[in-house]
Amino acid sequence: MNNILSYIIIDILLLALSILLFLKYNNGKGGPLGSLKKRIIYSLSILSFIGFVVCVNKSVYCFPIKKTLNQELLNAYSELEIAINTNSTPSLQLQEKQDKVKRILSEMNNIDRYKNVEIFLNIFNGITIAFITFIIAFTFRNKILG
Repeated sequence: MNNILSYIIIDILLLALSILLFLKYNNGKGGPLGSLKKRIIYSLSILSFIGFVVCVNKSVYCFPIKKTLNQELLNAYSELEIAINTNSTPSLQLQEKQDKVKRILSEMNNIDRYKNVEIFLNIFNGITIAFITFIIAFTFRNKILG
């Protein structure tokens, strides 16, 4: 849970930094928009926004519950395989190991947080790419239009 909370805090800080740097770039003070100082501020703003997007993507896949369940499932499968390969294992123990695998699989299905998250993450990434493209085109509109 601490990883998720730290990613959320980092996301908020990166987004705030990006917005503040872009506002500083666009406030009309500190020289013309083409000056080196303004270009550096603009580049840092875009980079911090890209960092925000990367951090959001990283935080989505930082669910430790999923990792522990995967490890439990691997252990249960290996126990089941050993029980199947050993002919001396009673069928009751074999059934218990199969039930354990089924229980872990159903638990993974109930806790599966990737069902809708990946869809929303793709939408978020698409909107973000469109937003960054719009910001870059808006910034250089005079150079693009001629």
